[in-house]
Amino acid sequence: MSEPPLKKLFTGPEHEAFKAEALELLQKHCAVMGAEQVLALMANMVGQAAAQLDQRRFTPEAASAIIRANIEAGNRHALGPLANFKGTKQ
Repeated sequence: MSEPPLKKLFTGPEHEAFKAEALELLQKHCAVMGAEQVLALMANMVGQAAAQLDQRRFTPEAASAIIRANIEAGNRHALGPLANFKGTKQ
C-alpha cells in the first residue's frame, strides 16, 4: 500500500516558540555531551513521539516519511546560511 503524499503544514507562533525553546536546550546540552550523544537522545525521543501517533491513521512508513521530510527541512534550514558562503581568500 503506498502512502499519500505529505501535506505541507505551515508553522504558527506556538510552533516557533516550541522550536526556539528546544533549540536552546539542544545547544546547552551539545556543549556538555557533544552533538553525537544529543542526536542519539533526540532520535530516541522522535521514536517515542512517533509511537504516540494514532496507529489507525499512521503506518510506520507514514511516520517515517514525516520524520524523513522534517530532517531534510531541518538540514536545509541549518545549512541555508552556508549556501552563499564564499570563504576567505588565502
